[in-house]
Amino acid sequence: MKIKTHLTYALLFCALGTTVISCSKDKEESAPVEIDSKINPDKLKRIEKFMMTMFGISSESVKYNEAKEIFYIHETTMSRTEMETIYDNANEYKLKYEKN
Repeated sequence: MKIKTHLTYALLFCALGTTVISCSKDKEESAPVEIDSKINPDKLKRIEKFMMTMFGISSESVKYNEAKEIFYIHETTMSRTEMETIYDNANEYKLKYEKN
């Protein structure tokens, strides 16, 4: 009976420890990323090319409203920060299509 109780407590503490560690790790990873308020013209060109390649659309289908900081793709809109985040995380695309 004692062994079973100790084993139960050990498993409980192990589960709690794992939960605490994973929660603290999530907080570190979810720190907000600061992005400039205006987009760099070179980066804007790279993002537009990225959108054309990844979404299979023509250059006429991609519009950027600098005043509103919104990308228009056909009838869909996406904020500049959302599109920059997607582009910044597109490592495979960058390796394949962008030569540094």
